[in-house]
Amino acid sequence: MGHALLEGKVVIVSGAGRSLGAVIAAACIDEGAVVVATDITGSEESDVALHDVTVADHWAEVVADTVAANGRIDGLVNNAAIIYPARPFLDEAPEEFARVLDVNVMGVWLGMQAVARSMVESGGGSIVNISSTAGLAAHARLSSYGASKWAVRGLTKYAARELGPSGIRVNSVHPGAMMGTTMFPGTTDEVAYDAVRKRLPLRRVTDATDVADAVVWLLSDLSSQVTGREMVVDAGATLDSA
Repeated sequence: MGHALLEGKVVIVSGAGRSLGAVIAAACIDEGAVVVATDITGSEESDVALHDVTVADHWAEVVADTVAANGRIDGLVNNAAIIYPARPFLDEAPEEFARVLDVNVMGVWLGMQAVARSMVESGGGSIVNISSTAGLAAHARLSSYGASKWAVRGLTKYAARELGPSGIRVNSVHPGAMMGTTMFPGTTDEVAYDAVRKRLPLRRVTDATDVADAVVWLLSDLSSQVTGREMVVDAGATLDSA
């Protein structure tokens, strides 16, 4: 049951067709938001709009349609991202590296630009960029994905500094491996869960709903003095990271 933390707010969530994005969209709705869910797999027949985050015109269309239907945009969750199977640094293909950066970095940059222009006109808002613990520490065999998530972390800070005077807050959320998503190898493997639990300070594997709760808080007025910051949701897994 929600607490109406986003009552009346209009929020765009990219990559909302499945996995973490779908959980975030549902949490925002539960908290009273009007949610515009988008995804590369979306269609006119579903509740998720077709949206390629690497295309500037797609972002312009999503923003224009959202404003036309709701009058404004209060929040953006840049969640859409891709990841290739983990592999050694020397085995990563240039075309895969470029594709990851295109979706995970260019998609976030385009989204912030498009939505922030509307937010400037309406007096402000909150942008939440989904990064990763791979954007805080150098996880093995994830150089392309990790580099993209470090870039998201940096873009968040630059945008927060420049957009702050317009009343726009920008923060990043850094999940670790999550149950209930595609980001936990062996999602139904209780043996794998147990092995992870034993290594975590909180002795509990993070669930997608834990991350969604953090996103909701950053979108809400309860976090009105928070901008340019990293919120890590990983049960303490990266406590020893720089």
